[in-house]
Amino acid sequence: MSDEIAVPPHEIPEPLGWDEVAAIGILLMATANVRGVVAVPSPGFVLYNVLWVLAYLAVSARLVQRFGTEWLTWTLRQQPALWLLLIVAFASTLWSLAPSLTILKAAELLGTTVLGVFIGYACSPQQLIRVLHWTFAVVILTSILVAVTLPAPVLGPHTPPGWRGIMSHKNSFGALAAFATIFFLIMTVLDRVPRLWGAMLCVSYLSAVVLARSQAAAMALAVSLVAGAYLAVARVTQRPIQPVMRRAALVLVLVVALLPVLVAPLAEPLGRNDPLNGRLALWDGSRQIMRERPWTGYGYEVVWGRSRAQLLPHISVVANPSAASAHNSILSIATELGIPAAIVACAYLFGALSNAGRLFEREPSAFSFFALVFLIAFTVRSFAEANLLEIHSIFWILFVALTVAVERALDRGANGPQVAHART
Repeated sequence: MSDEIAVPPHEIPEPLGWDEVAAIGILLMATANVRGVVAVPSPGFVLYNVLWVLAYLAVSARLVQRFGTEWLTWTLRQQPALWLLLIVAFASTLWSLAPSLTILKAAELLGTTVLGVFIGYACSPQQLIRVLHWTFAVVILTSILVAVTLPAPVLGPHTPPGWRGIMSHKNSFGALAAFATIFFLIMTVLDRVPRLWGAMLCVSYLSAVVLARSQAAAMALAVSLVAGAYLAVARVTQRPIQPVMRRAALVLVLVVALLPVLVAPLAEPLGRNDPLNGRLALWDGSRQIMRERPWTGYGYEVVWGRSRAQLLPHISVVANPSAASAHNSILSIATELGIPAAIVACAYLFGALSNAGRLFEREPSAFSFFALVFLIAFTVRSFAEANLLEIHSIFWILFVALTVAVERALDRGANGPQVAHART
């Protein structure tokens, strides 16, 4: 492939820069299960939220220091769907069932998104690989350490069994394990990490996917491995990738967006025999919400995850303990921000996949290969989980970071090496 992949794997690495250290810290903070350590609300939880606010401010200041306002104008120009979704999230305060809650959560979403923009904009592809390498390594080593030194957590009546590592839920840990398995497999095969080290981490994370018992994570991993194998073969045989990738991206996004709506009516006849672990009922409830407010939804962060404090008593499924979200990225947005916003989210996903495919075809490298396969896995997981517009979520931060980094790489290729002039 490209010369980037041919870099000797055992050369002495450069020390991590401050931006890389900050990126690793952000991702680890988004991974940690603070709700399993401190009570909510409590002084510890308040301190945790203060740390997030400090991160928002520090990262914003760093972006301005290095790039002035160029990072903001660039993202507005290159990521219009992202900013449109953020604007709608704030605008939903006008029709929200809980306006004060919506504006607070929208501000947290904006801060979380800026963290992702910082990682993707301030870090080069090579730096991003190092950031992901250290982040994933620390997460699995810490999770193993916690598993062997601390007693197993007592599961509640509604908590499904499965290893959750240091994360809040086994589905989240399973998804992270799937993404990390892909990462270390690619880096090991392409000699970007020492073979033994990479193989150990790859096997560890593959075992974590199995132990997490997450169907969505297993499906995302399986599809991404098949896609990765096809992409590798297509590259070696010099087959065109971009046309195939655009068609596949369109089909994948349409399946994620429409299939849940089509199968949701099966919730009532199947009842407790739902093969998707209760998701059909959630999707059926989402259809009712969309019929009631198709254009606007009920407001950002007021529909899901409220349990008995839910604001839609006539839709009983939203009070279910498992209804932290609609368990589908597009339906979650449609129920809270309206169907037009959900269409924008679909366009955002499609554009991210298409751009990653274009970069891999033009500049095949370890980074472009992983970015494309990650985005495929992310989109597959979006069928069964809510990945988009998630506050303090490592998955949303990584998605934004990689889409920004891909766009930056495409810009560098189109405009030459001088794209953004960072200030010293």
